[in-house]
Amino acid sequence: MKEYFIQATKDILKGEGIQSISVRNIANQAGYSYATLYNYFKDVNDLVFLCVSDFQEECRVFVENRTKGIKKGKERLKKDIQGYIEFFCEYPGIFELFYLTRMSDFGGKKSIIHVINNSLSDICEEDWGECLNQKIINSHEVDIKKGY
Repeated sequence: MKEYFIQATKDILKGEGIQSISVRNIANQAGYSYATLYNYFKDVNDLVFLCVSDFQEECRVFVENRTKGIKKGKERLKKDIQGYIEFFCEYPGIFELFYLTRMSDFGGKKSIIHVINNSLSDICEEDWGECLNQKIINSHEVDIKKGY
């Protein structure tokens, strides 16, 4: 049953955006009573965190599918970033969640904020490393580009 609530939340976020997220909307989409949701989740932010993590994984797979066969390094890094942008263009509701929602709307959940803030860096990590190994870029420049 927990999975129904997660899927309902993901569907709402993808289709309607964060502004449509409420316990009642999620429960209605899942086909259960809103009270049932609280048997599985502390609050809506717990559900949103799971969705953010799932969306991050979906984005990673999306990017990987677009960079298959490209050697690690500068060219694949460019394709990583291009794929990342394409993912969010394809799913504007997820873009809104990741980049337009105020962090305070997540109830101060640092775990959600961490996943979002590191999403591109995590996807590009291998290619940053390869660029360092090839001396195309130095570690200070990588940190700047990652936003550290």
